[in-house]
Amino acid sequence: MGRTAALLEKERKKYLFFVAISDDVMFEISYKPYMMTFLNDGGKRLGVNYTIVSNPLENGELINCCGREKLEEVAAMFAKTSPRNPLVYCEGEAVIDGVKQPCKLIAQSLWSDGDKPEMTGVIGKICKIN
Repeated sequence: MGRTAALLEKERKKYLFFVAISDDVMFEISYKPYMMTFLNDGGKRLGVNYTIVSNPLENGELINCCGREKLEEVAAMFAKTSPRNPLVYCEGEAVIDGVKQPCKLIAQSLWSDGDKPEMTGVIGKICKIN
């Protein structure tokens, strides 16, 4: 294994460790194809029975967890981001571990390189507010 590959593998292992010990629900959204991927058991904690969800705005389990209005509000917030302003923060309620509770979403949009960047996805987490 070359030096670059070894460094990437080390970073991947660190990342997976921090995901494993976090109490947050971590996710990734891609737009081509449009889908949401939960890390570890994040989806199950939200009442979603799949690790990968196609068309998340139409997923009944996500709608039950957060409500259609909140999902649409967050999607609109993602759409308003830019490469210079990629962060999204909002608070609301969600069903986490079977209990409706206050939470916050912190996310960052991901953009392609080039003269006309396009949003390629979002990474983020949902945290309980204690």
